[in-house]
Amino acid sequence: MPGLYISKVIAVGSYNSGKFDFFNSIDQYSNSFDNTSSLSIGVSIKVVKCSNDHEDILKMTIWDINGSDRFRSIYPNFFRGAKGCLLFFDASEDDLFNNLYYWIRIIKNNTDNIPIFLVGYKSDINYEELYDKINHFVENNQIEKFFLLSSHIGIKKKIILTQLASKILKNLGSESSFIKLEKRLRGLKREFYKKFLNLFLICPICKRENHISYLKKFYFSKTTDLIKLRESLFALIKKSKKIDNILQNEIKIGIPCCACHKNLFFKGI
Repeated sequence: MPGLYISKVIAVGSYNSGKFDFFNSIDQYSNSFDNTSSLSIGVSIKVVKCSNDHEDILKMTIWDINGSDRFRSIYPNFFRGAKGCLLFFDASEDDLFNNLYYWIRIIKNNTDNIPIFLVGYKSDINYEELYDKINHFVENNQIEKFFLLSSHIGIKKKIILTQLASKILKNLGSESSFIKLEKRLRGLKREFYKKFLNLFLICPICKRENHISYLKKFYFSKTTDLIKLRESLFALIKKSKKIDNILQNEIKIGIPCCACHKNLFFKGI
């Protein structure tokens, strides 16, 4: 079963960088839009759903951050928790690279090594020389990808969002990142892995299927706390086989689905 993930993405750039045009024309890819004025609080929000080749779905909450100078002091608050970034620019602006260096510096100082997609808008003239300079800038600043758009070309916008979603999903541990780990399992380890997925596929509370990608992420996790929890769970499974048949009907061992987990541990928060 494909996984469903939710992540925050920040969209930054100067006032005339093309952000408005980009987001004004992606309504067909989005499922909600918060019309909160960016002039009053410094940010407006759009939610976009994209999927990767393995049909994992990422719901991106895109924070379109106002580039006005009066909001710069609160940028760190807007950037907190972001898993990806769209950095917009106008290729014709005079102070192009100084502005880009400013944004790159503030993004990297307030995020945790997130993928940055550079998105530029150009007029319909030859920008070969500028393209080479921007490409050099991208290589020197560890930027994930670089796109140059014309205002009337809309198809690339969907490509940009899909590629960013795929990169974030990979970083989050989606289905595609487990292929190599699964191939390394041999013999009894592979059999146990299959039993684990089958055993916990169904939520013990609501009886609906868990996201298989979540189970795989838990199984292969290298986080210390999750390793301890996994080992305790495995030990409990082995002990449960020795329990009298009378008691087995009263004991449920399983992993709650997302909805049940939220109701159990975060209700009212």
